[in-house]
Amino acid sequence: MICPRAGPGDVRLRDLRHAFASDAIMAGVPLGYVGKLLCHRQLSTTERDAHISEATLRDAANVAARRIEGKTNDG
Repeated sequence: MICPRAGPGDVRLRDLRHAFASDAIMAGVPLGYVGKLLCHRQLSTTERDAHISEATLRDAANVAARRIEGKTNDG
Protein backbone atom coordinates (compact mmCIF):
# COMPACT_ATOMS: atom_id res chain seq x y z
CA MET A 1 0.00 0.00 0.00
CA ILE A 2 1.20 3.53 -0.76
CA CYS A 3 0.36 5.25 2.54
CA PRO A 4 2.62 3.20 4.83
CA ARG A 5 5.52 3.55 2.39
CA ALA A 6 5.07 7.31 2.06
CA GLY A 7 4.86 7.71 5.82
CA PRO A 8 2.05 10.30 6.13
CA GLY A 9 1.20 9.19 9.67
CA ASP A 10 -2.49 9.35 10.47
CA VAL A 11 -3.58 10.80 7.11
CA ARG A 12 -6.55 8.96 5.66
CA LEU A 13 -7.78 8.94 2.07
CA ARG A 14 -10.83 10.85 3.29
CA ASP A 15 -8.53 13.61 4.62
CA LEU A 16 -6.93 13.93 1.19
CA ARG A 17 -10.34 14.15 -0.48
CA HIS A 18 -11.40 16.91 1.95
CA ALA A 19 -8.15 18.79 1.33
CA PHE A 20 -8.64 18.47 -2.44
CA ALA A 21 -12.23 19.74 -2.20
CA SER A 22 -11.24 22.64 0.03
CA ASP A 23 -8.30 23.73 -2.12
CA ALA A 24 -10.32 23.47 -5.33
CA ILE A 25 -13.22 25.54 -3.94
CA MET A 26 -10.86 28.19 -2.56
CA ALA A 27 -9.12 28.34 -5.95
CA GLY A 28 -12.43 29.22 -7.58
CA VAL A 29 -13.45 25.86 -9.02
CA PRO A 30 -17.28 25.73 -8.97
CA LEU A 31 -18.83 23.46 -6.35
CA GLY A 32 -20.55 21.32 -8.97
CA TYR A 33 -17.27 20.63 -10.74
CA VAL A 34 -15.57 19.65 -7.50
CA GLY A 35 -18.45 17.32 -6.71
CA LYS A 36 -18.13 15.65 -10.11
CA LEU A 37 -14.37 15.28 -9.67
CA LEU A 38 -14.99 13.55 -6.35
CA CYS A 39 -17.84 11.44 -7.82
CA HIS A 40 -20.38 12.88 -5.40
CA ARG A 41 -24.02 12.35 -6.34
CA GLN A 42 -25.27 15.23 -4.22
CA LEU A 43 -23.89 18.76 -3.84
CA SER A 44 -24.60 18.58 -0.11
CA THR A 45 -21.83 15.98 0.19
CA THR A 46 -19.37 18.30 -1.54
CA GLU A 47 -20.48 21.22 0.64
CA ARG A 48 -19.81 19.11 3.74
CA ASP A 49 -16.38 17.96 2.51
CA ALA A 50 -15.09 21.39 1.45
CA HIS A 51 -13.80 23.50 4.32
CA ILE A 52 -13.45 27.12 3.28
CA SER A 53 -10.94 29.31 5.09
CA GLU A 54 -11.96 32.51 6.84
CA ALA A 55 -9.71 34.49 4.49
CA THR A 56 -11.47 33.08 1.43
CA LEU A 57 -14.89 33.89 2.90
CA ARG A 58 -13.72 37.42 3.72
CA ASP A 59 -12.43 37.90 0.17
CA ALA A 60 -15.75 36.68 -1.24
CA ALA A 61 -17.65 39.12 0.98
CA ASN A 62 -15.41 41.98 -0.19
CA VAL A 63 -15.99 41.09 -3.86
CA ALA A 64 -19.75 41.11 -3.29
CA ALA A 65 -19.58 44.40 -1.36
CA ARG A 66 -17.56 46.09 -4.11
CA ARG A 67 -20.07 44.94 -6.70
CA ILE A 68 -22.98 46.26 -4.64
CA GLU A 69 -21.18 49.57 -4.08
CA GLY A 70 -20.56 49.87 -7.82
CA LYS A 71 -24.24 49.34 -8.58
CA THR A 72 -25.40 51.89 -6.03
CA ASN A 73 -22.87 54.50 -7.16
CA ASP A 74 -23.73 54.10 -10.85
CA GLY A 75 -27.38 54.51 -10.66
